[in-house]
Formats: sequence, C-alpha cells, structure tokens
Amino acid sequence: MSPIIDFTPAQLKALDIERGKVVLAGAGSGKTTVLTHRYIQLLAQKRVKPREVVAVTFTRKAASQLFAKIHEKLIHLEYSDNSDRKFWSECRESLAWARIGTIHRLCSSFLRGYPLEANVDPDFGVSNSSNLERHDIIHDTIRRFASQRYSDLDILLGMFPDRDTLEEIILNVLENRGMLNSLSKMLIDPQRTAKELENLTIELQKSVPDQTGLDRPGDHREYIRRLSVLARIVFKIQDKLESTKNRLSYNDLEQYALALLQEHPKIAAEIRSSISYLMVDEFQDNSDTQWELIKLLALGEDGEIDRKKLFLVGDEKQSIYGFRDENVTVVNRAMREMAKTESRKEAKSTGYFVDLNDNFRTLPVLVKPLNNTFENLFHPEHLKRQVFESQPQALDAHRETTYSSDNHFEIALGPYISQGEVLRYLARRIKKAIGTEISDESGIVRPLREEDIAILLRTRARLPELEKALSEEGITFTSDRGNKFFARQEVWDMIHLKKTLADPRDVISLAGLLRGPFFNFSDPVLALLFKSGENPLVEWPKLAKGVLPPELQSASLTQNDLEMLSEGLSLWSNLREKAVRNSIPELILYALENSGALATFASGKNGAQRSGNIYQ
Repeated sequence: MSPIIDFTPAQLKALDIERGKVVLAGAGSGKTTVLTHRYIQLLAQKRVKPREVVAVTFTRKAASQLFAKIHEKLIHLEYSDNSDRKFWSECRESLAWARIGTIHRLCSSFLRGYPLEANVDPDFGVSNSSNLERHDIIHDTIRRFASQRYSDLDILLGMFPDRDTLEEIILNVLENRGMLNSLSKMLIDPQRTAKELENLTIELQKSVPDQTGLDRPGDHREYIRRLSVLARIVFKIQDKLESTKNRLSYNDLEQYALALLQEHPKIAAEIRSSISYLMVDEFQDNSDTQWELIKLLALGEDGEIDRKKLFLVGDEKQSIYGFRDENVTVVNRAMREMAKTESRKEAKSTGYFVDLNDNFRTLPVLVKPLNNTFENLFHPEHLKRQVFESQPQALDAHRETTYSSDNHFEIALGPYISQGEVLRYLARRIKKAIGTEISDESGIVRPLREEDIAILLRTRARLPELEKALSEEGITFTSDRGNKFFARQEVWDMIHLKKTLADPRDVISLAGLLRGPFFNFSDPVLALLFKSGENPLVEWPKLAKGVLPPELQSASLTQNDLEMLSEGLSLWSNLREKAVRNSIPELILYALENSGALATFASGKNGAQRSGNIYQ
C-alpha cells in the first residue's frame, strides 16, 4: 500500500513492516501519524485482523486519539479504495474489538480471561488509590500492634530507625508478588539455601535503600529469624486487606499479569498466539516490570524476542515518571536486545533503529537555538554520560512558514532580580510590542495583537502574579487553568448545572444554578421557590402560572418574574429530557446557546477569560 502523504525518509524507515523497530521520536515528529499508518499497513497485508494488532499507549486519552485516527483512516480507505472497499469496511467494523489501550487495560484483559489461574477475583475492580488505602491500613495495624505490645513488632522496630521506614518496607513487600511468595515459602521451610535468602534480601534492600536493618548478620539463624518476623507481620497485615481484595491497583495488575505469564507457559503461549504485532507508544515511560511483560508477549517459538513483532516508540528526553518506577534505561536495553548487541552505538547502526528527528510543530526560528542549547545540556564536554541520561537529538525543522526573515529568537539576560520584577518586565515588553507590524503565516502584514502572544510558565505558582502584572499594563489575556480555576464563578455555574441535572434533589446546586446566568432568577423569586419548604421543582410550574402557596399570598410576582419563570421552566424541561441521551458538554452548549448566558459570560473586561474557562 503506497503512502498517500509525503513522508520523510526517517518516517518511511519507521513504516517498514518487514522488521520491528525501536523509534526515538522527538517532540512534534509526527509519531502518531507513523503509528496510525503502520497500523493500517499491517492490516493491508490481509493476514491479520485489528484484534491481532495490539497498540499500547501511556494514557487513555492517547489511546482514544490513536483509535480515532485509525478509524478515520479506515473510513477514508473504505470510500476511496473501490477495489478493496469490502475489506476496509470489515476492518472498520472489526475495530470495535481492537486492543488499543494502556498497558494496564491489557493486563486487566489477561486477568479477566484467566482469573482462576491468576488467583484474582473475576469481578475485580481497578483503583489507582489502592496504595494510599494500603498505607492507611498498614499504619493503623502497626499502631494497634504497638499498643498491644506485640512481640514480633518490637523485634522489627529494633531493626529500623523509625516506624515510617518499617511501614514503607511492608508496603513494598505487599506490592511485590515475588517477595510475598518467597516469604511465604520461607515460613513453610525456614531452612532455605543461602543463595535464595541472598536474593530475597537484595529485593528487600532495593525497596528501601541504605537500611542496615536488612543487612545480613553473621549468624545465619538470626537472619532467618528476622525474615520470619517480617513475614509474620506482613501476612497479618495482608489478612486485614482481604476486604479490598477485589480492588487491584495498577501495580497489582502488572504484578499479577506478569506472574500469570511466567507461571503458566500454556496460557502465555495462548495469549502470544493472539498477538501478531505489538506496538508500544511512549516507551520511555515503561518500568522494568512493563518491559518484562512486553518481552514475554513478544517471544517467538525459539524463546527469543520475535523482533518483527515489536514496534517501540519513545523519547528518552521526555521520561518524567521516575516516581512511578518508570525507567528510562529500558530504551537502551530494548535497542540492544532488538539488535542483539551489547552496544547502543552498534544497535543504532542496524535496521531495527530509527531516529525520528523531523519536527513539524515548532517554527524553524526556534529549532536551531534549541538544538544548540540542549546539545550542551544533555552532553556537557567535561562530564561522562551516565546510562540513565538522555542523549541529545538534534531536530530538523519541517514546519512550513511564510514568515519574514527578520523573525528571531531572543534571550533577555541581566543581573539577578526578583521573580516579580521579571514578570513586570515581561508585561512591559509585551505592551511595547503590541501594535508593531508583523507578517503572519498567510503573508499578511498587520499589527501584533494580544491574542498573537503566548506565555509559558514553568509552574502555575506565579500565575496570579503574572495576571496582576498584565492587568496593571492594561493587557487583556486568558489563562489556561490557573490555580484558582475551580474557584471562578463561571466554572461554578457549569458545576451547578452538571450537579443539578445529575441529581435534581441537590437544592444547593439548584439554587446556584437558578441564580446564575442560565436562569437569572431574582432573589425574591428564589425566596418564593424555596421558602415554602416544598420541593422547588414542584413549586416552579405553579409560580410560573402566578399561583402562590396560601402562606405566601401577600407576596407578588411582576410580569417580568412570570416570564423568567416560564422561559426558565421550558429550558429546564428540555435539559432534563436531553440529559437522558446527551453528554455533559452537549448539555452545557445547549444551555449556553438557549439561555443567553453565553453573551453574559463573554461581556465585560474579563469576558474572553470567562469564555475560555467555560470551554475548558
């Protein structure tokens, strides 16, 4: 299948489906386009179905985007390729069963397919907060043991400097299926070989480094006694966790799936036979456990990695999830294992490696100085590069622009001043630039406007100070999710709408909704609705007709009040009807367009900011 877009040589190399690849894809290099077209090319061979091509992404959002792009491409082929229309139609229909998702979704599917062998509840749920819950249970149990003067606890507390360290070790043991199995076997047979005990100790020391409490004493029997005490404490706490047994953390999913593949060769073979190709995005953010899972899924009949099966895409420079056990060194190891060489340099010279350094996102005027800057940052001449450090990757600018040649990259240097003064300088600099002539991407010469300018901050902590500096210079702006985003009134108006539609009995949210721009009820009208003590939604139709409760006969409604009540009731009825089949964004848009609230939000000095917050 010939490509229908103008791919770069590096992209074409990545699209070679005759062999697997490790692709280092810099920012803006079109990796999603490459993933999409490689997926389509694999289907075009007519040897595999979508279900057999597994695509692993780092987030659910990325999976959804990749699925949408593949679906869009299949629709295009279905209606443009007359000779194979039926084939592409079948592919599009089969895409509903495709395995495009996160590594944890993939692990979950294995466990649900083989719950008995995996030793999990078939109806397990997934929780990303299980570690916090486990830590609370561990903390409470240790505290209770301490109050009861539990003898085993006294021994363990004598091994470590504080209770927090002990709790951290116990948590890590509970998270590691291998250590749990080893401790369990040791309780059954304490006379284990020295080598097995040594391996167990190494794993324990990895969990909390630099703790002498886990150092192996000279007395072999004393060492076994310590581990036995730790094991008894761990399994007592594990008993306390039985109530949450049907909820697995992301780490649980990985550990149980890995054990399933390692301990049940026939099941592993069944799972592998269902996967013809395995594509992994954001590979630099994979942990050691995830890499082991991926390798087990890609094994061939000879027990070696089936290199044609794997397609790994990542960027070492974007590895930021070390706190979740992600390990950037897996990229180096994957390159060496795919190329079957011990040298990264040799691996890069093979056909299994692609350096995707084309950049279609950034303006050329920025790419060159960024390349020069990061070359020195990632490879200082006076320092030896460590195995975990990223290597520089100079980007090639491919973004077309008709900008005039006088565009430039500017760095402002000066003596040390406070952060506040830097932001005030920035505001003055922007004010001075507004109105100067620029040539935009369409080639039209016009004055620079405020909406042409973007400001990037390292963190949002300084955003209020920046907003103040811009306001003092009379510069209008919109902020993207500031620290107080959810404290803004317009955001609360959206929340009131959502909560009231979800539960009309929530009278607090209902009152906020009716008082806000969607309905704009006056205080006297709200008082009549809520004062009687009855359900406001029951009283509303009566008030719209001018019928007042007996106890409120002395009150009066103006003609404007009656019109607002009647029009509001119609809008509310329509929203309730649409809530059954429409999404929240669709309901909000309907309410904005049919209530006049959009104009209210957009008016005034900060109208653009309010509108921007609503659409976020």
